[in-house]
Amino acid sequence: MVKKLLIFLLLSRIIIYFVGKNIISFANQWDSPHYLYLAENWYTNIGDQANFIVFLPLYPFLIKIFSLGLFNYKIVSLFLSNLFFILGGLIFYKLLRIDYSEKFSVLVLILMSIFPTSFFFSSTYPESLYLFLFSLSLYLIRKNHLVASFATASLLTLTRPFGILIWLPLFIESLKKNKLIKVLPTISFFCLSSILIYLLINYSVYRDFLAFQKILQNNWGKSFGFPWKGILNSWKIALGGRSWDEYKVFVGWSEALTSTIAWLIIPPSFIKKFKIRTSYVIYYLMGVIMMTSTGFILSSPRYLLSLPPFFIILAKILKFNLLKIIWLIISITLLLSLSFNFSRGLWSF
Repeated sequence: MVKKLLIFLLLSRIIIYFVGKNIISFANQWDSPHYLYLAENWYTNIGDQANFIVFLPLYPFLIKIFSLGLFNYKIVSLFLSNLFFILGGLIFYKLLRIDYSEKFSVLVLILMSIFPTSFFFSSTYPESLYLFLFSLSLYLIRKNHLVASFATASLLTLTRPFGILIWLPLFIESLKKNKLIKVLPTISFFCLSSILIYLLINYSVYRDFLAFQKILQNNWGKSFGFPWKGILNSWKIALGGRSWDEYKVFVGWSEALTSTIAWLIIPPSFIKKFKIRTSYVIYYLMGVIMMTSTGFILSSPRYLLSLPPFFIILAKILKFNLLKIIWLIISITLLLSLSFNFSRGLWSF
């Protein structure tokens, strides 16, 4: 089965590149140049690049390391993204097999691979690295390898903001086989160390441990807001009198539907019949809260890629074959369309 999954994961990436403008175009769009800049120059407090402090350091750092000072950063970034997607997908499958059947585990992986925004896994974005580290940290904790799991989670925390949420699920899982006195000091060390590294980067560049917070608010329009405010704002844009254009579709309807559905499927995930592990549900719940706790919701369809339990819940909901077929057709169609748009610099979350 692993060989078949490997072939499927590779084919899913080839199809995405086939509909794109060209392969390198997936390293040129939207936030991609920001990560490439960080890989080449690191953080700075000068010019527009001063705003890049909000991008966490591990992914650009790895691009720098693997380029060896010889290879093109764009090529290296795409190689790493695809490598981590394949490795992450296979480890995610192994994680799923601990609790679920082969058939169900394969379905979850397929749903994730053909999700409308899964082209980000093959772009110069850290989503694939995040999937790899997320799956590995949980797999290791399920096998009771505490130190290895916590060390992996530290790297996860330095990959995407959602990484900070992994610590509670790991804590819950670790207590099932270990005493608190053994777990607490170790998990505290790794968790605080990863946070401290990022804060020290902020301080070294800005002489301000929380510089990222101010830049997020002032330059990226991200500030705390209760979830319902952001969701209602998205629905206002969707249902407003504005003519149909990219803004209405992507910032209005797409964000409104995604954030609303993300919340609506939380209650079913707690049902025992669904058999979804408590730690996974808690991670998903915290992720949805984090994703929508802003006055202006943006990129939520992409953020779902950082919430892998979403695809477990989705697979549970798509119980009947007719629903599966309908969703697969919709999802693949949207994936191809968005991949086409993204590679040409058009709005694609």
